[in-house]
Amino acid sequence: MKEIEFKLKSQQLTSPNVSKLMRALTGDGAKALFVGGCIRDLILQIPPADIDIAIDIPPEQVIELLNKHGITNKPLGIEHGSVLAIINKEQFNITTLRTDVETFGRSAKVEFIDDWELDANRRDFTINALYADEQGNVYDPVNGYPDIINHVVKFIGSAQDRIQEDYLRILRYFRFYTYYGKEEPDSKTLSHCQKYASKLAVLSPERNWSEFKKILSATNPAHTIDLMSKSDVLQVLLPGINLHESDYLFNLTKADKDFKVSPIRRLAAIIKDNTAELKLLRLSNNEINFLNNLLKLKSHQITDFECFVYKNGVELSMDIALLTNNHLLLEKVQQWQEIAFPVNGNDLINLGLKPGKDMGSALLVIEQWWLSKNRLPDKDECLTYFKDRNKL
Repeated sequence: MKEIEFKLKSQQLTSPNVSKLMRALTGDGAKALFVGGCIRDLILQIPPADIDIAIDIPPEQVIELLNKHGITNKPLGIEHGSVLAIINKEQFNITTLRTDVETFGRSAKVEFIDDWELDANRRDFTINALYADEQGNVYDPVNGYPDIINHVVKFIGSAQDRIQEDYLRILRYFRFYTYYGKEEPDSKTLSHCQKYASKLAVLSPERNWSEFKKILSATNPAHTIDLMSKSDVLQVLLPGINLHESDYLFNLTKADKDFKVSPIRRLAAIIKDNTAELKLLRLSNNEINFLNNLLKLKSHQITDFECFVYKNGVELSMDIALLTNNHLLLEKVQQWQEIAFPVNGNDLINLGLKPGKDMGSALLVIEQWWLSKNRLPDKDECLTYFKDRNKL
């Protein structure tokens, strides 16, 4: 493999956990190298989220070596050569070098090999196909280093071939472009994404959502969403989308740049008013419920900010304020202090009311008055208001 004139310097690649793992993997003569995203991110001086390792022996042998050295492990996808190693709760994905024998657009039949360049060439993007050893020496079989430095995202070899091997690579392309791309995408690559966009329907909704969620979680995904729209990818994922809503997302990413990113908030900015559009995206029940609340409230005319935040909570109110660019609501949320409603049923029983529907209505009346007074009245003042109102 071609070694380049760049040497990684990272404590993450020389930590006790990593050193223990590499000793276990290579002690009997196997060759193991760090690979993929961790190399890309370290070159860009970004702390990598994960450390992946490629190795030139079959997964069964990997498991034997890990067991021999007392390292906890789990087969992730033994047929694809992936084994998960766990040391002191830190996880490492170890994958045997492989080449694709047959591909089906959403899965592949693979053959394990010991050829590092063949392994590199079956990967998706040039920026994800670099390797490094424990000394920090970097190997670049597909010339991905210049693309990393220049923030260019491109497929290895033929974009059309890579996409046909796995249609999820369409979404992965847009995801990596969102995080790492700076130049405008290659028009031929976008045309191939457009050509095969309909094939996203054959993938599992969980896989589609996993990638799309990462796109929406980027600092500013608006330009990528626009490119996905122009390539018909967005319309496949969200068939009922109103395309002018992508402008809404541009406004939202300006408004929420200083706040915690919420992919559900971004999703609410680009779909209309219901979750029936999400057939190709599998959200969790909690995500669906939160999205429904955002969609219900984003067109709500808010006249009483105090009451709105009290009824809907700080998190949901913050999302609505950002989603609708409502500065007054945002100010109210940022100044909000939790204050419990001071009256309960026992207080009204002491005034002679009986438990039941009338008591619930009475509590609601008092609460609404309390809210109208900016939650300032205490229990005595609330009860005085109620007694005066009802001549008790």
